[in-house]
Order: sequence, then structure tokens, then C-alpha cells
Amino acid sequence: MKNTGTGMRVAAESAGLRARPAALWIRALGLAMAVAGLCLALGIAGSPVAQAGAPDYSHVGAFLDIDMGTRAMGMGGAFVALADDPTALYYNPAGLAQISSKSLLSGFARLPAGINYGYAVVSLESLGVGGALLQAGDTRRDEYGEVIGNVLYADYAGFAGKGWQVGPLNLGVTGKVLVQNLPDYRDQGFAADVGALWVLDPVRLGVEVRNLLGGMRYGSFERTISLGAGSQLLGGDLSLAGQLDIPVSDAQAQAAKDNTSVIRSVFKVGTLRAGAEYRFGVVALRAGLYRRGAEPVGFTGGIGAQIDRFQVDYGYQSDPRLADTHRLSLAIQF
Repeated sequence: MKNTGTGMRVAAESAGLRARPAALWIRALGLAMAVAGLCLALGIAGSPVAQAGAPDYSHVGAFLDIDMGTRAMGMGGAFVALADDPTALYYNPAGLAQISSKSLLSGFARLPAGINYGYAVVSLESLGVGGALLQAGDTRRDEYGEVIGNVLYADYAGFAGKGWQVGPLNLGVTGKVLVQNLPDYRDQGFAADVGALWVLDPVRLGVEVRNLLGGMRYGSFERTISLGAGSQLLGGDLSLAGQLDIPVSDAQAQAAKDNTSVIRSVFKVGTLRAGAEYRFGVVALRAGLYRRGAEPVGFTGGIGAQIDRFQVDYGYQSDPRLADTHRLSLAIQF
């Protein structure tokens, strides 16, 4: 009888140990859903409503919607649930809390219509700072079509962010300043992004509300909610991610047009993203796809190589609306 009692206690303790991870997952998932719901409510509440029946593309600072990272772009832009490099400052500031190294990352892209786009980001453990530049030139002509000079268009942005870790939950915020310089127009303003990231190996859940606060003198930023899930497998060599980006004012306008709820209109105006990265040795291969509303699917790809403290990345984007884009970036750990 004594041995039988001992066996029952061991079995009960074993069952309890097996139940704990399940209970932890349930609590973490409940917390994730609660925070995601809060972010969704904050993102929708107070967002300016576009004119019913037509998506609003008139918001200022649209160049901030351009994907910042070459690596993330190669994965279709699905990065809100990964956010494990310095570009977390842009994609999900909560990811800054999981970065323990100091590094500098810079990149450049030649966009359609002769537009130059460049950026640089520095991560200092859980802190991040950076900047981005969009520049284009044109010729100015008189009423007779004669060239009378050159015109320079430029947008500048500065970023600063911080991440905090609270158990499996990471929280973060990014503040940004934007300056627009046009020949006959100049404006400036600020905005703030907030994000959350749950790391429950191997699953990762992420949410970001972009432009939750702020604006410019002559217009408002488009508020966007990004919801994503990802996983890092095979010891971190394989990363998979999916994401949905919701432009809030466009979703509200579509809901008004269809006389339905905002939630039902999301997939008509939102952007679905999916991507993967596989590392073998010092080389990483990436592929992704995305679809904006009812538009054709776009494809991305990329390759990277890490040698000692240096990493070089190349990214390619096939956009159904614009010309293909090629990008390069360099990262240095110090």
C-alpha cells in the first residue's frame, strides 16, 4: 500500500507538471488577446474617417509607409511578430526589448520615378534611434516649356524608441518627427507608435498601432494597425511569419460604403503579408508575398550574408502597381 501511495503521488505530480505549460499558454493567449483588443480599440477610436465610398490616400507622411528593412521587405514585410533586429524601431518597438547587442544598420533603395530612399538605425540594447530620407528631383519649366531650373523634393524623418520586457510580454513605443520640403510648401509634425510582442517559444504574437498620436500642421497621418504571428524553428534557423495591416480610415470608409462593420471591411482594404527566412551557415535566404485589398499579389525575395560582425542584405520587390525595386543594406555589430 505504501508503494501504491507513492506511485499515485508521483503520477499526480507528473500530471500537474504537464498541466502547467497548458495553463501558461492559456493565460498568455488570453493576455495577448486582451492587449491586442485594446490596441485595436485605441487604433480605431479617434481616427479620422475618410469620405465614405472612397479610400483616403491623402494623408501626409506617406513615405513612412515604405518598408524600412531590407531583410523584412524580403519576407513580404511580415515582421511585426519577429522584430528581432534594429528595424524593430519601425516595425514594432516592443521588439527592442529583446535586442541585447549594439549595432548600426543602414540601407538604400532606388524607387520608381527616380526617387531615392535611405535610412539608418542604431540599436543600443533596448533603445533605438534612426532616420530616413526620401528625395526626388525634377525640372521646372516656364509657360513656353523651356527649362528654367531644377526642383528638389525631400522628406526627412527621425525616430527614437524604447522597449520593455515584462515576462513573456514586451512593450514598446517609438516617437518620430517628420519634415516635408517642397518647392512651395514646408510642413513638419510628430507621431507616436506603440507595440506589443509575446514571445512564447516557438510562437510569437505581435501587434503595432502606427501613428496612434500626432499629426502635422496641414494634415493627419494614416493610422495603421498591424497584427501578426510568427515562429522561429530549427534552433532559430527557420523563421515564418504572417501579418495583416489595417489602414483604419480606409476601413471605416469601406464600412460606411457597404453599410457594414469595420471588422468586415478589413480584408477589402487591408494588406495581407507572409514571409519566411532560412539560415544555413552564414547565408540567409528569404521569400515573401503580400496583397493589398483586391489588388494582384506582389512577391519579394532576398539573400543575406553574415561575416563576423558584418551583415550584408539584398532585397527584391515585385509590385503589381509599380516597377520592381532592389535594395541593399549593411549592418555592423559593435
